[in-house]
Amino acid sequence: MRSIVFRLILIGLLMLGGAAVSAQPSDDLVGTQWQLVAMGGTPLPEQVVITLLFADDAQASGMGGCNGYGATYTVDGSALQLTDIVSTLMACDLLDYEVAYFAALQTVTEYELSDGELVLTSADGELVFTALPTLPGTAWQLIWLDGAEVRGDEPLTLEFAEDGTAHGNGGCNRFNTEFTVNGDQLAFAPLMSTRRACVDADGNAQENGYFTILAAAANYTITDNHLTIIANDGRMLRFELLENLAETAWQLESLDGTAVSGTVTLEFTDEARVAGSGGCNQFSGSYTVDDQAISFGELVTTERACTETGLMEQEALFYAALSAATGFEQADDQIIITYGDDQQLIFSAASTISTGP
Repeated sequence: MRSIVFRLILIGLLMLGGAAVSAQPSDDLVGTQWQLVAMGGTPLPEQVVITLLFADDAQASGMGGCNGYGATYTVDGSALQLTDIVSTLMACDLLDYEVAYFAALQTVTEYELSDGELVLTSADGELVFTALPTLPGTAWQLIWLDGAEVRGDEPLTLEFAEDGTAHGNGGCNRFNTEFTVNGDQLAFAPLMSTRRACVDADGNAQENGYFTILAAAANYTITDNHLTIIANDGRMLRFELLENLAETAWQLESLDGTAVSGTVTLEFTDEARVAGSGGCNQFSGSYTVDDQAISFGELVTTERACTETGLMEQEALFYAALSAATGFEQADDQIIITYGDDQQLIFSAASTISTGP
């Protein structure tokens, strides 16, 4: 009798274990992040930002348009259910969209992934999402600190590396740390920074506020090239995306205020290498970027002699300017590299050029 009871208990445990396994999140959803673009066949207005993030602990979260929310999700093949949906209770003008979205989420039965798109099937029709960018490999500039516009000429920045480290500029001091992400949850290790004194009290207060909110980070969202970090007490940091120079190509228009003769080019072939033409010779080398600071390593060039008047001299000045580069600004189809005594190399966007020697 005891043997029969034991077997029944064992079978029951195995059945429960099998059910638990089938309810685990699917590998193709875990860690993905999405923004809703259409609901029930109707595209969402641009001002409506609704997101959905899948963590690795069977938890989903996001922004509903007005409020942050959380839910539990289970996957079995292509079947998907979201349950136990909870949210904050802030009112806003977009609440009708949020109510409709939450109602649809509760009736989701299936999902489909294809080419950066997630489609959830619900009783109210399809919810169509597009993939959101992730944090590693991105760089940002702070524009709003807890509701106030960032002040000062020095940019406040934050860069997330692929290896789980982060660094940036607080306006007065450089800092570095480590970060962890789980769904829309974000946490930083204790920040380590330089100890340079700020020029004024306002700059010091702004930097302290920035560092304090980073240390208390709890959640984040990325929408329309903007990153919002939300602290555990509700304070927020809002950033805009900084452009990545890798895989961009440029043609020099002016050198220290003088129009350029011939074709002088600069191509950032990846995150560490450059190549291009000095007007006479091809060159290649390395570069490093730290926020808006840039420097170039020793350049390797071909040794072709140019017969056109002034081209060799112009090329020598160009190489010298790159070697003395200190910073850059990128906007739309232009990049400006500063060097020396506030001198400038001004480039316009170009198609991919060619590799150097």
